[in-house]
Amino acid sequence: MSIPARTRRDDAPGARGDVLTALRDGASPAAAAARTGRDPALVDVMVDHYRRLGLVADPGCSGPCAGAQTETLPPGCRGCPLAG
Repeated sequence: MSIPARTRRDDAPGARGDVLTALRDGASPAAAAARTGRDPALVDVMVDHYRRLGLVADPGCSGPCAGAQTETLPPGCRGCPLAG
């Protein structure tokens, strides 16, 4: 998941901020639920809502591997076995 820079943790208190922070750090929805102690079903609903609002987007793997071209990995590439 990627989150625009204008969305900060301070703008989103509580569960919303915790989940957005985890997603910004490159966590999958399941990992964000585990990290924040939230119910995975709730996090899935939150992610769907954030997608509709444009707060998060799936980076996907449809293009070339960005991790191979830079020293730092984009958040969506963290944990990818192809990212090295």
